Amino acid sequence: MLRRREADLFKNVKKLFVSLVTKFYLPGCSSLKEKRIILNNVKDRFRRRFGIAFCETDFQNKWQRIGFLIVAGVKNIKGLDKILRFSTSFFDRGYRIICTDSEIDYL
Repeated sequence: MLRRREADLFKNVKKLFVSLVTKFYLPGCSSLKEKRIILNNVKDRFRRRFGIAFCETDFQNKWQRIGFLIVAGVKNIKGLDKILRFSTSFFDRGYRIICTDSEIDYL
């Protein structure tokens, strides 16, 4: 969730683009095929709900690690907050994915 100070910075912006670089650990994954199934399921859910672009950036040949870049364009800060809330609740539900690192950049 965004802090009030961050929300005030983007008050007059017409369109906000956000990039999120994340790294995940898949503790129950035993093959690259299983990793791809999980990754495609996550990407499809986020694309259907928010129209977000995904790109796998790291760990293509590691079967228990995922590194990807998420890019989203939102009209206002509420849209960004909605995406961040959904993503944290999605991964907190025990979806067999543990977030090890994430970094948000506002473009």
